[in-house]
Amino acid sequence: MSRLTYVWKGRTLHIDKLLGQAILNLCWNITKDKTTGMANQDYLLVVTGDRLVRIGKSRTAKKLASFFAYCLANLKLNMDAFNEDNIFWSGKEMQEAAFKLPMFSVLIYDEARESLGAAKRTQAQQELLDFFNSAGQFGHIYILCIWDFFGLKAEIAVGRAECLINMYRAYEKVKVCDRDQWIKDLGVTEVTNFIKGRFMFFNREAKNLLFDHFIKTNDRSFRIIEPTFPVGTMENEDVIDELVYAQKKSAAMDRLNPKNIEEEKRLKKEKEKAEKPLSGRQERANRQRDILIAWIKEKCPELTDNEIGAKIGTTRQPVLNARQALAHGVI
Repeated sequence: MSRLTYVWKGRTLHIDKLLGQAILNLCWNITKDKTTGMANQDYLLVVTGDRLVRIGKSRTAKKLASFFAYCLANLKLNMDAFNEDNIFWSGKEMQEAAFKLPMFSVLIYDEARESLGAAKRTQAQQELLDFFNSAGQFGHIYILCIWDFFGLKAEIAVGRAECLINMYRAYEKVKVCDRDQWIKDLGVTEVTNFIKGRFMFFNREAKNLLFDHFIKTNDRSFRIIEPTFPVGTMENEDVIDELVYAQKKSAAMDRLNPKNIEEEKRLKKEKEKAEKPLSGRQERANRQRDILIAWIKEKCPELTDNEIGAKIGTTRQPVLNARQALAHGVI
């Protein structure tokens, strides 16, 4: 296998030669407008995984990002175009970051979490498309990791995406060796190895033919169109600290959990309500409620705050507040 060797952030890394040349060609054609100082080009790359999970999409995206960053630094466009903070699992968070990052940055958007629901996926993709149409002047390079390339809107798959990298799993029959005698005892002489890291590269023209074929036939096979160059192998190398990456992903998944999102909305709503000035009518009503609570506490000291709240149709917190005010002589 022919490959390119490069050094990024002190790590010696390798990438398939033809894939590296394709990335280099993209970087070579990014320039600044002499009049406005804005970028004249931005790119979107799509990384998918043969409609499989745990196939190496994220690892491939990080490798691509590191080589993009290497090229951009040597072209003096951005000396630090990519790091672990440039990986996002939320389209909204990525879009917010894109406006803050230096020009010619590399951003990875892993849509794994947001692609679970069809309705949500459609909305997220439309928001993404609107964003691309308004942020091209930054010259960023976006790498989209997605489970199903054919689930993309045509405006993204055909119009915006520059190329497609499809990761897939190869299979290899191997003879059972002597140390695995227990397998031989079953009467089995061959087993199949699953080989990860293989990829197909489709440039803009080949990618568009692939998507157009899907539109006409609903055929989601990646093997109906010839890849741009012979299938390659992605080196199994860690580009960034995998522990840091795992922690960031776990935190992002927690933030994007529907239950946590709803709880965050509820707390925000309560905070806004608490900070909102009360009307005179509401203040009088609260005052009367507190006086009633104080009277009940005096007459029925055996009742708990929850029991008092239940009797007057409120929660425990107003009862607790009234009790504290009573203790300080406010009521």
